[in-house]
Amino acid sequence: MSIPTTRGWTLIELIMAIVIVSTLAVFVGPVLLNAVKAYDRTQATVGTYAKMRFAMERMAREIGAMRRNPADTTAFQVASMAANNFTFTKEDGQEVGLTAAGTTVNLAYTGVGNGALTDRVTAFSFAYFRHDGATAAANAAQLEFVEINLTLSDGTNSYANRLRVALRNVQ
Repeated sequence: MSIPTTRGWTLIELIMAIVIVSTLAVFVGPVLLNAVKAYDRTQATVGTYAKMRFAMERMAREIGAMRRNPADTTAFQVASMAANNFTFTKEDGQEVGLTAAGTTVNLAYTGVGNGALTDRVTAFSFAYFRHDGATAAANAAQLEFVEINLTLSDGTNSYANRLRVALRNVQ
């Protein structure tokens, strides 16, 4: 009866295996690193766009529910029409304020409270227009469109969006 002998690896075989694996790592490593960086950038961009979409849609919904002034039905019930502050009354009688504070856009309900719509804001403004496209110049009787301009940043990139809201109950 003979005992089988096992053959081990020689030093040259081990060195060749290490050289081959190292060569593969040198070429594949940067590709994998770039793929991970691209994934992170894409996720940051998607998150920023989601924040922007939520804020823009919420502001458009609130502005779209603005009511006419009971004392003057030719005008909407607007308390403030500034470049970075818009305060108005909705159809249910609730006063709503949209304001920018630092890098945050806030939505406030009088008597109820307020909350942040989005953060990472680098630019925010309102513009007010008449039916013919001319500026409404803080005149609620001429107001028919409200334009929202919002720019968000994810640290290295900025993303701008503009939305024009046509007001309901136009006479």
